[in-house]
Amino acid sequence: MHVVKAMAAYLKWPLHEESNPEYKGGDSIVWGLIRGSPAVLEATKAAGCNYYQLDNGYFGRNAYYRFTKNAFQQTELKDRKPDRWEHIKKQHNLELKQWKKDGNKVLFCLSTEHLYKFLGMDIGLYRLKTLKKLKAATTREVVVREKDAVGPIEDALKDAWCVVTHTSAVALDALRFGVPVFTTGLNAADPCALKDVTYIDSPIYPEREPLFWSLSYSQWLPEELQLGRGWEEVNA
Repeated sequence: MHVVKAMAAYLKWPLHEESNPEYKGGDSIVWGLIRGSPAVLEATKAAGCNYYQLDNGYFGRNAYYRFTKNAFQQTELKDRKPDRWEHIKKQHNLELKQWKKDGNKVLFCLSTEHLYKFLGMDIGLYRLKTLKKLKAATTREVVVREKDAVGPIEDALKDAWCVVTHTSAVALDALRFGVPVFTTGLNAADPCALKDVTYIDSPIYPEREPLFWSLSYSQWLPEELQLGRGWEEVNA
């Protein structure tokens, strides 16, 4: 929660650290979808005000934190310079690997049940419907990866033909490892993804660099948030 404190310090807004805080009016900033955040978000929207959300970064996680306005992820491709991505990439030993075109499994990655509930979805129904579409569209094996799956995602991606997910940041992990993606919901990977899983055997292999340049300017270190970098960017 130190990133929330950083934003409160910059804006000089009151900080509410209790669970299930009461909406006090005006714009609001919340962390993730826990401790009553969904209720605050809904009340903020109902009041016609802006909500801002802080959450784990798109990459370089546990160091960088994403900050969005009236959205859970940035899905727009913004025209940004490569400098920040190059810095983060070097700092965290990241790279964009060459596209893989020889995988044999479709990796279907799920999020937590409470996320689907917040989106007005039933995780069981979503799973069944998506699996039905996938099995009708391909003869490749479909592997379901739960949110709490054991083992690093890169191991699961080694023999993946593509990744299918709704809003999970695993889509960005897949893009970094050269695995094409299909996103069924609003996702930061959308500019490099297909939405229709009936095309599962014909994924796209777009230029990925501009997406990572863009997202690098949508996630921040706590000290950058305290200096107003994130606030200035989303309100530019």
